[in-house]
Amino acid sequence: DRIFTKSIAEAEALGVPPRPLSGLTVPHHLVAADLIARAFLLARDNSYDRIVVLTPDHFKRSRRPFATTVRDFDTVYGRVPSDGAAVDALLAATPLVENSDLFVREHGITAILPYVARFFPGTPVVPVAVAISSNRAEWDGLVDALAPLVTPRTLVLQSTDFSHYLPLPEAILRDQETLNVIAAHDRDALEKLRQPQHLDSRGGQYIQTRLQA
Repeated sequence: DRIFTKSIAEAEALGVPPRPLSGLTVPHHLVAADLIARAFLLARDNSYDRIVVLTPDHFKRSRRPFATTVRDFDTVYGRVPSDGAAVDALLAATPLVENSDLFVREHGITAILPYVARFFPGTPVVPVAVAISSNRAEWDGLVDALAPLVTPRTLVLQSTDFSHYLPLPEAILRDQETLNVIAAHDRDALEKLRQPQHLDSRGGQYIQTRLQA
C-alpha cells in the first residue's frame, strides 16, 4: 500500500482545495499515482450515494459492448461494495451490458478502487467496462440505461489514460487536441479521436461527457 499512501500524502502537502464535483477523470497506471491522488482530493468533501466507474476493457474479455459485476472488491483500504440493486437495474435495462468476472484482472479499475475505499469508505460502485470496439450508438444506449442511476449525489469516475506511447512533442499535441474537444463539448469530434494515440477509451470519455451534460 506504500504507493497509495505516499501519493495521498504528497497530494495533501500541495493543499489541493476541495470542490463540489459530479465527475472525475483519472489515469489508471500507478506511475501516475500522484495525479490520481490529487483528483480524489478535489472530491474528498463530497458525499455520494454511489459511484459509477467507467474503465476500458483492456483485454477484450467482454462479449458485449459493456460489462458490469455484482461482486464486491477488496483493496488495501478495505472492501468496496458493488451497488447490487443498481447493477441489476442496469442489466435489466439493456442487452448491451453483461455480467462478467473480467474486473478481477482489469487494472483500469483495480488501480483506482483503493482511492475510492480511502476517500469514500462504504460508498457502493457500479463498475462498467467499455469495450474498445464499442461504437457511438452503443455509448448512447448505455447513457440512456445509466441515466436513471445518475443523480445529483452520484460521482461518475472515468478511468482513462490519454496519449499513449508517443514522443513527448506528439504527446503534448495529442493531449491538447483532446482537451480542446472536451472543452468544446464536441461529441462528433470526440468520436473521431484516435485510440489510443489520443486516449484509450473514446467510449468512456463520450459517456462521461453526455452524463455530465
